Amino acid sequence: MRIWFWLGFAAAVAAFAFVLVYGVDVPFWDEWDFVPFLQAAERGELSLDALVSLHNEHRIAVPRVFALLVAWMTSYDTVAQCLFTVSHLTVLLAYVYAAIRRAGERAGTPVPLGRAPFWFVPVAWLLMSWRQVENLLWGFQIGLTLPLTFSFVALFHLQTALAGARSRWLHLTIAAIAAFLGSFSSAMGLLVWPAGAVVLALHWLQGDLRWRTAATWLAVAALTWGLYFVGFHAPPAHEKLGGGFDVGRMASFFATLCGAWATAKAWGAVVGVLVLAAFALAFVTLWRRKLLAENGVWIGMAAFCFATLAMITFGRSGAAPLAYRSGYTTYSMPIVACLVVVLVAAARGTGSRAARLGVAFLLFAVVVGTAAGYKCGQRTAWRERDSRTALAATLVDYRNRADTELELLHPKAYRVRTLADFLAEQRLSVFADEPASPRRIGRQVYHWGDELHLGTGGNARPYLGAGWSIDEVGFVWSGARSAFLELQVDAHTGPLRLDLTYAMTLLAPGQVESQRVQACIAGEVVGEFVATTNGHVSIELSAPPIAAGPFEFELRFPDAFVPAELGVSGERRTLAVAVAALRLAAL
Repeated sequence: MRIWFWLGFAAAVAAFAFVLVYGVDVPFWDEWDFVPFLQAAERGELSLDALVSLHNEHRIAVPRVFALLVAWMTSYDTVAQCLFTVSHLTVLLAYVYAAIRRAGERAGTPVPLGRAPFWFVPVAWLLMSWRQVENLLWGFQIGLTLPLTFSFVALFHLQTALAGARSRWLHLTIAAIAAFLGSFSSAMGLLVWPAGAVVLALHWLQGDLRWRTAATWLAVAALTWGLYFVGFHAPPAHEKLGGGFDVGRMASFFATLCGAWATAKAWGAVVGVLVLAAFALAFVTLWRRKLLAENGVWIGMAAFCFATLAMITFGRSGAAPLAYRSGYTTYSMPIVACLVVVLVAAARGTGSRAARLGVAFLLFAVVVGTAAGYKCGQRTAWRERDSRTALAATLVDYRNRADTELELLHPKAYRVRTLADFLAEQRLSVFADEPASPRRIGRQVYHWGDELHLGTGGNARPYLGAGWSIDEVGFVWSGARSAFLELQVDAHTGPLRLDLTYAMTLLAPGQVESQRVQACIAGEVVGEFVATTNGHVSIELSAPPIAAGPFEFELRFPDAFVPAELGVSGERRTLAVAVAALRLAAL
């Protein structure tokens, strides 16, 4: 039915909306290692050697190329990179749909274009699940998600070539190119070649293997592996997390990885064991019914994902909490999706009531687990958005922030300071909307009586010193207990008038009922008012004589607080009022 088709692809729409709502444009951790590539590209010095250089044990040349293209088109907006992740996962979903249609044709029940069986819906929502929140909201994770898409594309076309399509060599060429690109997306991408060998083996078991196709695939696999390891060396600074070869611990870790698509709780290992048992049952059933070869793309994809989780287990099982890491669920969810497809194939045509009940139970479990995954991802995203917004505010004010604050962006604060200079100079990422960076240029000339409008599209950013948060639509939050205007003014003797419009006031019912705002010159309070909602205030300031030249005007917020500490929200910034407009006029 067409309704199942549209409900399935609605999962992709939901994923795009998820990124748009919760994504925050700020480079975070490994993304700072990408900034030197932007510098090299700006100087015209970017080389192929640099692109294929190792990142830990991974060669991420393809993600770097895509990231450079996205950065060039969007002024290095990291949210745009997240949208690219959803885009290629949507391509994966389209290929999954195509494979399901083809499976229907082989079974004698062709699926017309634009229609889908009802079980396509849980498969689609599972593949696009918000449970993989780390990969959806962190642009750097392109390197973790791209191999999945490339691998399915490669296995789909390899299966098509083995099935005897007229354009067999065209499909084999596409398969080899996709597998090659996946291999240079991360170390996990290399596993697509053995997964393809699994597909070849399934066709060999059923006596319909095309030997020239198989020989070509294996030859290109050997060449790709050889190229990958040219100049390879173990990263000396990479933390060894394996913690020794402990079979019990590794088995528990692997099972938890297989079950983490549905939960981040301790019983995830139980879910993983059930998934493994169900897949083994489906494989045996397909083998007995001689349906392995025609389901090769699903078994090959599951083999690829199982091998990836095994690789993660080998490297990470020494740190048990990592088994629940949301980024790894990108490889556990396709296993369950493949399980649904192969169990439907195994049950089709048997006439067995037990088989139908088994498939129904599996679909129910997948729906429940997927719903739990979405809920978990949404909760995590809410916290992440608040945290990343605070980090964006820190980066905007990087020259005035302590190393301990910058280390939240990257473990090496000096690296943030150095690379942030480049981002500010080129007006990239959080600096893209600033008319000029106040961290690079001198104080701006201010004429008494000029009105400053704060927020996106306003004129105030060049005048804002330390203590202000990032630009938002129509206002800027005070981001500390003091926020400064850094001005270049004419001499003035006599009082001043402060006109200030504020869009919001942060309150905590029963704890903080109002926010005091103090105007200070030369460290002395020269005027004060109390804010309780939003509004406009005009007060006279008893200003001392002001000499021509640099002038610093301070707004103090004695009642500012961190919302997360008082249970108001998950926000970690120190906030008081959101200032929309400000003017200092001579009286």
